[in-house]
Amino acid sequence: MTWKKEGKTFWIVYEDTDELNKDFPLNSGNVLSSNKTVWKLETMEGTSNVAQTKASFCSKSDIKGVVPTKMMKSQVLMFAKNMFSAAFVL
Repeated sequence: MTWKKEGKTFWIVYEDTDELNKDFPLNSGNVLSSNKTVWKLETMEGTSNVAQTKASFCSKSDIKGVVPTKMMKSQVLMFAKNMFSAAFVL
């Protein structure tokens, strides 16, 4: 994870790392996927003395393999559920 503050904007970036490859080596038959996720948080003027933040989210995943449609749909639904849960926690 990397973060950076630019004025009233805060960036959070999650991307691939190879730091754990030694502890968790890739086994024969496994596929190593790739992912990058970016959150952009911007301070907004609050109403009635309530601070507000505008959150923008973008994610790109490459599973680098063939996945059955039914399984992919369930993964997309879980991903969306996690994204909305995280957005309300921020």
